[in-house]
Amino acid sequence: RTAPYPTLTCAQRENAPLTGGSQAYFTTPDSVYALDAASGGVSWRCQNPLGGVVTGGAPALVAGVLYVESRDGYVYAIRADNAAILWRADVGGRGVDTTQKPSVAPIVADGLVFGVNGAGRVYALRASDGARAWSGAIAPPLASPAQTLLLADGAVIYPALFPNYEMTALDERTGRTLWQSPDHYNFEAFTNRYVPMMVAQGVLYDEEVSAQTRNPYLVARGITDGTIRWRYLLLATGKLAVVSDFTVANGVVYLEQRQPAEASATSQPTPRLVALRARDGATLWSAPAPS
Repeated sequence: RTAPYPTLTCAQRENAPLTGGSQAYFTTPDSVYALDAASGGVSWRCQNPLGGVVTGGAPALVAGVLYVESRDGYVYAIRADNAAILWRADVGGRGVDTTQKPSVAPIVADGLVFGVNGAGRVYALRASDGARAWSGAIAPPLASPAQTLLLADGAVIYPALFPNYEMTALDERTGRTLWQSPDHYNFEAFTNRYVPMMVAQGVLYDEEVSAQTRNPYLVARGITDGTIRWRYLLLATGKLAVVSDFTVANGVVYLEQRQPAEASATSQPTPRLVALRARDGATLWSAPAPS
């Protein structure tokens, strides 16, 4: 029989529930909960045995196992049906102030668990037993972790924040650095706004900021070598407050572009919808967004 649903404030709940089978899972600052999806009752609670704080990133659920990162520098593998801890892996990062660490959920693929420790290092663990496969040596060492970790085409892509702001791609199997992007800075670092990266047909799409002009661009890069295929200028004013959302489908990049009010001294800016050819970034059409 399940226990009543616990009363928790929004500040106590660390992430939106993750559903799997007949259960829903979520984390609080010190525990992982499983709820019965039909009744909302608590099926089990797994409290961090070391008393560390569970990171705000949602757990990953693969093949009946939850993978959860804790801010005390450990990753836990927990059976989803009964909360038994299968293994605990030390990923380092202790001694670093992680109270402001962004939420980075682990990624599980190809028998490995990928994540970011408190010092901003990307790591890979064997999903079977938690043994470390590698720890990415990103130079210079990062003071703040990224908000996004993306796995695509054998590369772990990591948009770093302070101090170097460069996007980095690591080899999935070895952790070797494949490429970095010193010519463009990560958009999140300047605007403090989460911008999703997208991958389609071996190309990475991301909003970035020119290191020279500080103008924001939508950039298409090759995943394996980081080569820029094309770039689309979002706002040619040197201002960083541009807000745009995009998606990629059927060989076309659809972009919603909204300029900040201060970019126009005479009138309110008009949001626009833009369609770009994914192959080369050529503009197919551009039109005012419906009001």
